Amino acid sequence: MSICADVLTADGIVTLNIFGNESNRSKSIEALQACFDSVAWLPEVDGGNVIVIAFKESPSIGFEDLYRRAQTIRRKTKLKSERWVEGLYEWMRGS
Repeated sequence: MSICADVLTADGIVTLNIFGNESNRSKSIEALQACFDSVAWLPEVDGGNVIVIAFKESPSIGFEDLYRRAQTIRRKTKLKSERWVEGLYEWMRGS
């Protein structure tokens, strides 16, 4: 584990919005991967933004519960939150 993650609690998570060209985003993601046990990034959305989630320790995720929560977020905010869960699921499957 890198010193980069030392500021987080044992179950700490950092969420970032990375934007810019593909090369810059890749460099940022690589730097995060060097610091955290697990790093997930969601599919690019409007304006080239990529949401990145870095975990101090790799999580165990129940996707049914996560998808239900995303539906609640969509109903309350109109954000395309189900796409976030689908992107995370695909990333974790290695697609």
